[in-house]
Amino acid sequence: MSAFESPHIAAGISNSCGWHQALQTMGETAYRRWRARRQEGHSRHIDFWGTYACRCAAPWFPDVLFRGPVCDRVDPQTGNRTLYLTVDDGPTETGTPRLLDLFARHSVPATFFLVGQNAKAWPEAVPRMVAAGHAIGNHTYTHRDAWSSLFPAVAQELQQTRTLLEDQSGRPVTAVRPPHGHFTAKLRNWCREQHQQLVLWDLLPADFSPQTSVDQICRFTLRHLRPGSILVLHDNPQTVDRTPAALARLLPHLLEHGWTFKLLPQGTQRREVVK
Repeated sequence: MSAFESPHIAAGISNSCGWHQALQTMGETAYRRWRARRQEGHSRHIDFWGTYACRCAAPWFPDVLFRGPVCDRVDPQTGNRTLYLTVDDGPTETGTPRLLDLFARHSVPATFFLVGQNAKAWPEAVPRMVAAGHAIGNHTYTHRDAWSSLFPAVAQELQQTRTLLEDQSGRPVTAVRPPHGHFTAKLRNWCREQHQQLVLWDLLPADFSPQTSVDQICRFTLRHLRPGSILVLHDNPQTVDRTPAALARLLPHLLEHGWTFKLLPQGTQRREVVK
């Protein structure tokens, strides 16, 4: 599952300063405790951490896209508010067709962050996504966690997935979302050097959790949505029923209440290299 499963908001900060290192150590400790509680079944605050940790972290990482550009959050002509819908972990044989049919029914575009091995297993999915007007992003080849892996292995998977997705789509792939939202300074530098945009989110309703109901997904989304929000949902065996059911409620409601869905901005935000 692709979720910012940690309250650790200091990921990717350079360790050159002592207080940065202290923040990272405290964050990692809190993260381990949080994971232990989650394994015991205490997962009701996943959506809170997944959303507000990202909102707190955003000012520290200007090269990472947490929310849509200020100039594009509200349409000056219509007053409609903008929402960026993203879907992680696919494609899947069962879930992806359901999502694509749902998006087509409501004329809603989405950005799919795909796992390379899944795209290889279902090669017909990417051309269908592109033909329907959706965008494609990189979610590594095996859903590799950048916090628990050596960076050369992460970079190799990103490049492997990028090559595969570009071959399948016939288009450049310029967006990367690290699994679990876990990024590092090396990953940020790699994205800059490869002209890739590192993307997270600012709204995570925890659809991946078996303890989250369709009603909870809808309520949390509507309560915490704001103009320019990047909403992350999932396309995997755990979400095959919950996520389409939640979107079937959310999409018509949001469209009726003046929300416009857009693809994530293309290209990269050029910033200085993280030392």
